[in-house]
Amino acid sequence: MTPGRRRRHGARALDRFPDVAECIKLPDMTRDIITQILENEGAKAGAGGFSIREDREAACFVSAPGDLLQIPRVVKIDLKEKFLSLQTNKDERFMFAYEDVLGFKMTAASAKERGAGF
Repeated sequence: MTPGRRRRHGARALDRFPDVAECIKLPDMTRDIITQILENEGAKAGAGGFSIREDREAACFVSAPGDLLQIPRVVKIDLKEKFLSLQTNKDERFMFAYEDVLGFKMTAASAKERGAGF
């Protein structure tokens, strides 16, 4: 590579390899798939949606143009007809179309130790 030239990454690199771009296309998430994921993880289904168990922590990954958005500490997921609503432990609410959701991360809740406050 000559001095002053920079390598190009991102979408332009995929333009040169259309077969690779086709391979990384993920199928859209659906309401049924999300329901199966939540039921498999033991989320409690109720009239207001699914509540995440207190011994678990959930994060949702959402696609955004050119970026990946992570919604951490989801405590409630409400599945509407065409979109889902995520509520965090800080009472923040996020709404996304099902096809924008890439997946979920479920982990054991972290035990928070309180220090002396120094």
